[in-house]
Amino acid sequence: MTSPFLATHHDPTRISLIIRHLRPSSRRPLSTTLSAPARPIPVPLGPPISNPIPTTPTCPPSGCACAEMPSGLDIDHERPMGGTMPPYAQHVVVRTGRDDWGGKIEEEEAGVLGTGVNLARSLKGLVGRGGRFYDPERPILITNSSLPANANSNYTSVHVFPQHVHVPRIPHTPEGHEAFVRQFIGSKSYMTEMMQAKRAAQKAEAKVSPTDVLKSKEDPGAHNMRLNYTRNTSPTILICGHNSRDTRCGILGPLLRAEFNAYVGGRTQLPADDERSTGFRFNGLAPVSPIGASRVALTSHIGGHAFAGNVIIYLPKNFKLASGRVSPLAGMGIWYGRVEPRHVWGIMEETVQRGHVIKELLRGIHNPGSMGGQS
Repeated sequence: MTSPFLATHHDPTRISLIIRHLRPSSRRPLSTTLSAPARPIPVPLGPPISNPIPTTPTCPPSGCACAEMPSGLDIDHERPMGGTMPPYAQHVVVRTGRDDWGGKIEEEEAGVLGTGVNLARSLKGLVGRGGRFYDPERPILITNSSLPANANSNYTSVHVFPQHVHVPRIPHTPEGHEAFVRQFIGSKSYMTEMMQAKRAAQKAEAKVSPTDVLKSKEDPGAHNMRLNYTRNTSPTILICGHNSRDTRCGILGPLLRAEFNAYVGGRTQLPADDERSTGFRFNGLAPVSPIGASRVALTSHIGGHAFAGNVIIYLPKNFKLASGRVSPLAGMGIWYGRVEPRHVWGIMEETVQRGHVIKELLRGIHNPGSMGGQS
């Protein structure tokens, strides 16, 4: 069934109506059982459920001192932001250990610090247009991030959303890159190829499996390789800081990263009567969520530089609020734009700690139940 939100994904005139009808989706549980050969990690999908996503109209004021907003930045405050999140099915975040990259990450000689490997380029060659695993109905967003690279220069480490998994060791080989795609990236085109191979085998009356037909065309190592992974249990906060692509994000990105890190490092240690807890709606608050291990990082281009600062907040499946109940945003990716340092405290309190979407900053919601997200 086509999601009613997809049809209006790029129609700003209907954003306010959509906001009032945001609905999360039920998701299949993530399996961590691996067998040889490795079975693909499923992308959670499911029909919308009845509970609306809680929203708040504006970002509450900061509960503590924060950096000033830089002057002279040409930020677009006129166009509606709702619906400007690009449609995507999955987001692969490469850990490069770098704070900036070339204007186009796939054109660099090496993307990961200390290696001669550009995993983003290799993956785009596999799942991008013309690639072996390309599926036009399931676009894959691939970005570099400042998260630390694997200490072993023979491997690259990535995170995959909405599965919310960390794959720490992808070998720097074509077989390793293909094995990652087979195991973690869903692809209808690959299944189509399997069926075509099966029909070809049946037509030739050859007693071989379609997998054997495919193996005859390529190195079987990619079929048999298994990659270990772990589930993310704390929020991942990605901030566009791609200075080589656009200086607005290049200037704001590091400032916002510092503010988010200060919150994560400080808010969890605040006593309830601390003066920084006495701001709007924060009086008497104690730490309420397991945010101490949150990942905060800069990311390469995600679109919408005119709306800098751009922030994506991925909340893991079953992420819990202070009440002990699962956040209504658990498993989702919340895209915010026009984020300033003064907004960071309110974003963390409202969205991460309470499960509320801030409408004035919202660019879109990546909901595992619908490929294009909601806005």
